[in-house]
Amino acid sequence: MTTTLEHSQADIVRQLLIDLGLGANGGVSWPVYASNEPSSNNSNVPDALIVVTDTASRKDGRSQVSGQLFQHYGVQILVRHPTHKVGFLKASAIERTLSENVNRQSVSLAAAVGETTDTYLVYSLSVNPLLVLGKGPDNNLSFFSINAFVSLRQTA
Repeated sequence: MTTTLEHSQADIVRQLLIDLGLGANGGVSWPVYASNEPSSNNSNVPDALIVVTDTASRKDGRSQVSGQLFQHYGVQILVRHPTHKVGFLKASAIERTLSENVNRQSVSLAAAVGETTDTYLVYSLSVNPLLVLGKGPDNNLSFFSINAFVSLRQTA
């Protein structure tokens, strides 16, 4: 039986990026959002940002002893920036760090009001090569995408 996570994989990877120093929790220097890209027309949102969204997960079988289903959770990391070179370098750094440096990383997220913090153990990410998406249709921002599967479990 699969275990339901208290947070989406996008929320967990968002916090992982912040913990690794690849983005920020708000502000003007590479804020990281989960699930939705804020409008580039909003003057309070910087053009340089990172968005993590949930994508389809991949089931990898089940335990013959307990019946537990094994799966890797899908995420997409979107990077946008007004300058192609700067956006490309940031997206490359994210791709490289997630591919090479995540090994049993603990991630903590606030639980519901009045509850304790939820903790996740991120074993690793299987990261696909960086995709250059080009310029946005309504603005002159460069977009980059990193698709990955994340192996994780909730520990508390």
